[in-house]
Amino acid sequence: MRSRSLPLLLTMLVLAACAGGEPWETRNVTGLLPPLELRLSGTRQGAPLTEAELRDRATLLTFGFMSCPDICPTTLARLAEARRRLPEALAEDVQVMFVSVDPARDDPARLADYASHFGDGFIGVTGTQKELRALGRRYRTTYSYGAPDRHGNYDVAHSAGVYVFDRAGDVRLLFGSNDSPEAMCADLLRLLQGTEGQRCRG
Repeated sequence: MRSRSLPLLLTMLVLAACAGGEPWETRNVTGLLPPLELRLSGTRQGAPLTEAELRDRATLLTFGFMSCPDICPTTLARLAEARRRLPEALAEDVQVMFVSVDPARDDPARLADYASHFGDGFIGVTGTQKELRALGRRYRTTYSYGAPDRHGNYDVAHSAGVYVFDRAGDVRLLFGSNDSPEAMCADLLRLLQGTEGQRCRG
């Protein structure tokens, strides 16, 4: 099985490219999407995860599934590297939320373990189809399932983008598959502390 990355928010990227001010290393989507709001019931603890539990830290939101052979682990590894490059105190202010859009196969406990494999601050969560579709509509992304093969295996097409929310829960950036850990770290550093102060580590 292979994941097929869907076209990513092309209209928003055009608008972002026209935005004024000092350019970011990645895509600036400030003001183009609503604030962080979600309800996902597929958690290890069994209690729904909402935006209230994610406050006061930057949140990096990405969609995928555990059986994904390439896009998902590569994306999570790049985010882990970007987070590692941040000064330690600031890295603790960054959480990565991996939302599985394959709840039929991704058990919440195994999903949480899968996400935590990439480091502290990584959250694995899923939800009902109703919850997942609502989240996808809110952030203008989609996913779909391929036809099962004779063994019941199927592909999942999904976006490879990463939505970056600031501490207040406002979406500010969109990381794409071509963004390097260095570029992502630079923008996270700027987002978290402004333009002065510490630098990303090598």
